[in-house]
Amino acid sequence: MTTTTNKSVEYLKRRKAWQQQYAAEGRASINEIGEIPPVLNPELRESWRLDLHKFLAEAFPDTTGLSPLSPDHKRMIKRMEVCCLSGGRTLNAIFRGAAKTTISENTVLWAILFGHRKFVPLIGADKTAADEMIESIKMELETNDILFEQFPEVCYPIRKLEGKVQRAAGQTHNGERTHIKWKGNAITLPKIEGSPSSEGRIICTGLTGRIRGMKFKRPDGVQQRPDFVVIDDFQTEESARSKLQTDIRLEIIRKAVLKLAGHNKSIACVVNATVMQQDDGVEQLIKDSAWMSERIPLVKSFSTAHETFWLGPYREIRTNYDPDDPLGQEEAKRKSTELYRENRELADDGCEVAWEHCFDPENEISAIQHAYNFLIDDGEEVFNSECQQQPADPNEHLSMMSSPEIGRKTLKLSRRIAPVTANKLTAFIDVQKNSLWWGLVAWGEDFTGHVIDYGVWPRQNSTYYALKTLKKTFATEYGGMTLDAQIYKAFEDCTEHILGKKYTRDDGASMAVSRCLVDAGWGESTDTIYKFCRNTLHPCTPSHGKGIRATNAPMREWKGVKERERGHHWILRLGSGRQVQHVVIDTNYWKSFFHRRLQAPIGDPGCIYLWEWKAYHHSAFTDQLVSEIPKEATHGSRKVDEWVLRPDRPDNHWFDCMVGCCVAASMEGVTLPEWQQKRTPRKRRRRKASKL
Repeated sequence: MTTTTNKSVEYLKRRKAWQQQYAAEGRASINEIGEIPPVLNPELRESWRLDLHKFLAEAFPDTTGLSPLSPDHKRMIKRMEVCCLSGGRTLNAIFRGAAKTTISENTVLWAILFGHRKFVPLIGADKTAADEMIESIKMELETNDILFEQFPEVCYPIRKLEGKVQRAAGQTHNGERTHIKWKGNAITLPKIEGSPSSEGRIICTGLTGRIRGMKFKRPDGVQQRPDFVVIDDFQTEESARSKLQTDIRLEIIRKAVLKLAGHNKSIACVVNATVMQQDDGVEQLIKDSAWMSERIPLVKSFSTAHETFWLGPYREIRTNYDPDDPLGQEEAKRKSTELYRENRELADDGCEVAWEHCFDPENEISAIQHAYNFLIDDGEEVFNSECQQQPADPNEHLSMMSSPEIGRKTLKLSRRIAPVTANKLTAFIDVQKNSLWWGLVAWGEDFTGHVIDYGVWPRQNSTYYALKTLKKTFATEYGGMTLDAQIYKAFEDCTEHILGKKYTRDDGASMAVSRCLVDAGWGESTDTIYKFCRNTLHPCTPSHGKGIRATNAPMREWKGVKERERGHHWILRLGSGRQVQHVVIDTNYWKSFFHRRLQAPIGDPGCIYLWEWKAYHHSAFTDQLVSEIPKEATHGSRKVDEWVLRPDRPDNHWFDCMVGCCVAASMEGVTLPEWQQKRTPRKRRRRKASKL
């Protein structure tokens, strides 16, 4: 009995061992991928190795190779190629619909497949964008036959998974595990001897997700950190409108993303994005000299028939339809397309678009028509932002008040008395050959301004005077001195008069001028002004006004500027030979800003008004506030109010003073409410009463 039992036990053990061996052999046959097919065309593959554009155009016939890419695309792609191969920081600000996300995805594949980089994070605005990008990359590796033929050492093991991620853990080649990863938001390519992409890793994540400490351990024990990162449209609509969220995202890029390689190595970084709002995260990177960048608009020059055809009969036909007719809009679009077809030579004349293949071939004839359809259907503001990379200024439209209207815009406060809401006092001094003109404004935190004083130095005895009719000048007050000595002495006396005293607020609180800007642009006295500002104990800063025109680059795009601080259309530059920091001002912008503040009703945030006085007493002052007129200038899609002096009002000195006071307030941290993040208070949830 015992012998029989022992034989049964031995039989069961042998049977179990046989079953385990059979199962193991079965699993091994499934896990082993066998011989990898050879590269179909080694010469073609080699031609792609150092040519990103050729790779994108030929390896992806259904995406980046579907239509010929534009010269702007080629420049963009060349910058990405150089960044990947040689390092650096590259930013491409390009119009919506330019295939930048697909270019980003396929560029990551190029970097990994050729072994140019070993670990590449692809970062989107949020998790949803990241999930879409990783699925797109997986789809190309799984189904793209051209990639399979030219990179079989990568695509063949992936196809052998047959969509079953469980097989990845046990997959082998020649008995060795491939260590392929094919799950979640990360991909690790198979370890194949001789493959340049062996163990290359791609990870897709949102910018606000887990960024810091990103790494993975290779089978050989090496801790691999990211060595190339691609950021695609890192902003959302909400974050672009929020200064707080913009600052947070830029901080993540600068402190986390750009430090992913560690302290002993710089990481190569490419950003492909679209400007959404003025001074959003993309614009701030554009004006950062550490980034090589380009802003690419859809329309480079508008048609000569911009007004006479596109915004005339074409728009009228396209937008004129019966809203109660379900087919009305479709018919209007068809008729407008026929009108364009009949007048195409006239309509296209002078118009240049960045990408001639950017249109819907089923409903449109050309990219020019597509651009104008976008402009007409969605409006100029959306078009300028999404297509032209030039978001509209929120203070875009401007009209002028008359001198008497401004003089009547007063509050019941005496001269030199600030309102109770004011917490900043700023001043500006305009320099002329025979006098100093100055203004003083009290500001609330929302840019509400109250002009509490203005004047001329030397002080005059009348209430209405002009530069040419002044009775007291430098010569009458400081005779016997050189002009430089006269100006220096006048500054000492004038600043003591307006800055060396305390002012009273309506509630009795005491206030002092926190910043005074001084016009240093008058060439004969510039050195003297810098010398005075360097020596005085008063808070004086030299300033230089620059009327930035439509044909000039906006100040936010200036690069290579030795600056201490960059603010809202002003730059505080470091001192050079004169050893004094000074501020450069976009005067065209700030003149428009000041007049918009004048037009704001009393009580509204950002309103500017005068102390209570008869309107005719203020007339000398208010006449100068309307001494210039704005003329709208256009260059491409960029529009600027360019201010010019009226020939019948040659004096604009107090106007310059008010503009300078606005800039000084901005430098002191005063902002309009719309420049700030608007927070919505969280609603507290009411707890349900517990049941006893």
